[in-house]
Amino acid sequence: MTEHASHKMNPNSLANLNKGNTKSYSTYQNCLSKEKIDELFSYLAEGMSLTRSAKEANITPQTARRYFREGDAKRGIQPLVQRLSVFQERVSEKMNVLLEETRMERLKLIRDMLKKASDSMFNPITGFFDKDGNPIDVYDKNKVKIEAFDPAKFRIADIERLMKLEAFLSGGVKTKEKESSFLSADEISSGSANE
Repeated sequence: MTEHASHKMNPNSLANLNKGNTKSYSTYQNCLSKEKIDELFSYLAEGMSLTRSAKEANITPQTARRYFREGDAKRGIQPLVQRLSVFQERVSEKMNVLLEETRMERLKLIRDMLKKASDSMFNPITGFFDKDGNPIDVYDKNKVKIEAFDPAKFRIADIERLMKLEAFLSGGVKTKEKESSFLSADEISSGSANE
């Protein structure tokens, strides 16, 4: 055998050399799928620290930090810190709507109680009436006739408290409020160092 015949080249070798390296190393090593980024975001949105979120999503802390601060501009992925800020604003808006609805329900309840208190004090009911307004007789469980209906026994102090509560719920009384805000994503990530 000649030297030339023993070193016969595989036809695919040259093609493989020209193809380049298909394995991802340093530049693409930490490139996350959008699903993985969403998973990381969901943990952050639940209030976990960045370190713990990375661990739960099975991502290195360095990669999680990079996506948190920088995102991936080449793929149009914004930094998670911005996404988290928008998410917190939307949650805050939703909470404000729910709190306003609850406040209005409570205000209506207080006003109904004040009306009952006023009616019982100034217009006592001396008998019972059916839905058409005709007088009827009502008996207790011992078959004793009840002469008058007392919806509630209100004291002046009770009425005063209800009036103050009504004024407060209506926005007429201002109290000092502590400034409260959601934690920023940076505060969440720095909190992980304290854990």
